Amino acid sequence: MAIILYALIVIRKMSYIEPNIIITFIILLIAPVIGSFSGQIGQEVSTEDETGFAGIPRVHFLWLWLPAYWYSTALIGPIYNIFTSGIDFWFISHIIRMIPIIAYAAPLYFGLSILSGNNMSEYNKVIRQTLGSLIILLGFWIVTFIHFYIYNLIVK
Repeated sequence: MAIILYALIVIRKMSYIEPNIIITFIILLIAPVIGSFSGQIGQEVSTEDETGFAGIPRVHFLWLWLPAYWYSTALIGPIYNIFTSGIDFWFISHIIRMIPIIAYAAPLYFGLSILSGNNMSEYNKVIRQTLGSLIILLGFWIVTFIHFYIYNLIVK
């Protein structure tokens, strides 16, 4: 409740509300609903002999919501740029606009595939779980640092 009150105070002081703030606020409000709905679906799909949903141990879903939020908010800008760039028939410009999306998707994909055991299945389970978690978390921060560094070079 305090977060919502703080957000309302900040929004009232602003003369222009950026789309990123609105989308972040909406995600903040509907995240528990999405989590509950996904949990019900996961419970129906999951069986007793599995290690977890999609091969990922269930304990990871206690913290995976945080990287999911980080990745989704980081991808708002690049996806927004693709859809609002207008009609551009130069194929290279679309490829360049896709670079941040691919850069964010790569560590998320590889981290989740390691967590589920699709990659590096020959390694010990503890090593696999630790490495997958580190790839998801550190991959996000490395890509974000590079993304903002390149953006600041282009803008300035």
